[in-house]
Amino acid sequence: MNEFSHDDVMKGLIKLKFNDSDKKLFLNGDDPLDEKSWVAGKELVFGIQEDIKEGMYKVQTCLMPYKDLLLLTGAYEINIEELEELEKIKNSEKNAKVDQKEILVNDLLDKLIKQSNNEYHDVFFIFDEEQEKI
Repeated sequence: MNEFSHDDVMKGLIKLKFNDSDKKLFLNGDDPLDEKSWVAGKELVFGIQEDIKEGMYKVQTCLMPYKDLLLLTGAYEINIEELEELEKIKNSEKNAKVDQKEILVNDLLDKLIKQSNNEYHDVFFIFDEEQEKI
């Protein structure tokens, strides 16, 4: 069946017949008598180390040779390099936010020190929904 997934006409037929189907046609495990071993194509995910949740299962070794067919039937593929790049971007944005907070606090403290002629200052800092008064 996997060889049919390389023919353009068959690709169209496979997509038409199986994509967005809830039919559990693929044995993603060792025990054909275990109902949980049978999954639909759209429940399979390439590129993960373990099952994520119900309906998002790691593709087992026995199904790896049928990758093209599984992708046509709705399986997902996660590119590890893209995932790592997104994680780096997310971490750099997180660090940038921390730096912005630090810059803001330092500038505000400098301003308060320069205006120390006034005896009273009310300043409110709100960080992650916590409020402190100085």
